[in-house]
Order: sequence, then structure tokens, then C-alpha cells
Amino acid sequence: ADFSRLTEADISAEIKALSIKDKDGIGLVFVMEGMKKEEKKSYGSVWVVLVDMKSKKVLMTERMEQEAAGFGFRNFWVSIIKKSLVEIEKKKYKVWKSKYGS
Repeated sequence: ADFSRLTEADISAEIKALSIKDKDGIGLVFVMEGMKKEEKKSYGSVWVVLVDMKSKKVLMTERMEQEAAGFGFRNFWVSIIKKSLVEIEKKKYKVWKSKYGS
């Protein structure tokens, strides 16, 4: 219950606080929300955010949860981002494209 802490409003506030100057286009931002390591299952949550870099307007935000895996501290936790990227490429991109535009 304590694992989900951030809201879409929190994410928007974090994006507004970013130091993005003289940038155009759409940016992709990952906001790590939490990581939890347990004996049987370890996982983490990440917010995937598409942002208009010029205005800092959040165009899309979605929370994803992934199971962590791998050897070594870095590889173990970065697997959350890697699995999120794979899920975006294989499943989410098509859904987002039809939902949010061309």
C-alpha cells in the first residue's frame, strides 16, 4: 500500500521543475517511484512521461510496474527500466499512438 506514492499532479510538478532550456520537440522522462526487494519477488515502479520540452507540458504519463532481475546492484534495478522499454516497444506504443495521436 505504501509503494504507490506519486500522483499525476506530482509528476507534472517534477517536470515543471526540470531545467530544460532551449529545447524543442518531445522528451521522454522516466520518474522512478519506488523499488522493493523481497525474498520471493522484487519489483519497481516507474512513471513514463512524454513532455513538450519547450512548454514543459506533460503530454502523457503512465505508471508501470516491472519485476527486477539480474546480477549486481546496478543491473538488478536497471532491469526495471529495460523491461519498461521492451513493454513500450512491444505493446504500449501502439496503444498510446492510437489513444494520444499520430
